[in-house]
Amino acid sequence: MAFLFGEHVISQDGKFYCRICQVQYSSYDAIYSHCQAAVHHSWCQACELMFLDEIELTEHLKDWEYHHFCPNCAGKMDYTDEEMLGAHRAEAHFWCQECDLLLASKRCFETHLIYEHAACEVCLEVFKDMELCRAHLTTHLHDEYRCPGCDNTAETFSAIIQHLESSSICGGFEEVMRLVRETPGSADFYIRSASGFDFHCKSCLLRWATLGELASHLEGTVDCMWLMGPDEAFSFLRDSLGQRQQRDSPSPD
Repeated sequence: MAFLFGEHVISQDGKFYCRICQVQYSSYDAIYSHCQAAVHHSWCQACELMFLDEIELTEHLKDWEYHHFCPNCAGKMDYTDEEMLGAHRAEAHFWCQECDLLLASKRCFETHLIYEHAACEVCLEVFKDMELCRAHLTTHLHDEYRCPGCDNTAETFSAIIQHLESSSICGGFEEVMRLVRETPGSADFYIRSASGFDFHCKSCLLRWATLGELASHLEGTVDCMWLMGPDEAFSFLRDSLGQRQQRDSPSPD
């Protein structure tokens, strides 16, 4: 049984009485402090409700209509609503709301969203399908898609790679191959062959002569786009390009 603080306290002749404990106090603050701390009844601070015992209070706190505690935290943080609680669980515990699933790490969580829920690999916004996600991806202009040898920028990774491959001033094909050799797991997309078509898509098994052509294929093919997601070699390749850009960029005066 629950009692609202205002209904539980009796006010008479300037005195305040606790109905359960039959104790009298001379001020509102004193009776309020009593209701918070008394051992004879349990108190919910957020709702200003008193309960006859801890069991009733515990059941009340489980009611998500009034309270939003994280089931994965030892703390007692009561979130304002389910949306804020969900945001906390996703950030702190890598929780997928769609699947009600806890992932092992941030990278696993992001990979799960991208592969299972058509999430944008840049901002992790979830879409109904990969076609919508692909259209959304064009709205992102990545800082890492900048040539490390000049001021040229591009909206896609494939475009900046094709620029590098065609520009002798910026390093040309040798610069691209240096990036490939520095990339962990590059065998996932590059194996030297006698045919000259050294770059391959491990999803559909098609082959290309240049990295730029392969990157363009991955960006434009829904069934193969996952190869550009976290934990894949192309993700490390883009990181490598970003690091080289930072290293080669001129220092500010």
